Amino acid sequence: TDKTLNQMKTKLNTLYWRRNHIAHQSDRSERNAEKKDITKQQVEEFIENIDKIVAAITEEVKKM
Repeated sequence: TDKTLNQMKTKLNTLYWRRNHIAHQSDRSERNAEKKDITKQQVEEFIENIDKIVAAITEEVKKM
């Protein structure tokens, strides 16, 4: 459904934003260059979301 697609987009955009901060800004704040924290829970949520998205895409491809 549209709601599911929007949720997927939001989760991917959040992961993409976080990845860019880590890869391009040494995971530091733009305002004061302080290192940002990342928790184990955040990492686990990112992994879980990606697993769900990959599973959903795989199911759609199988329907073709």
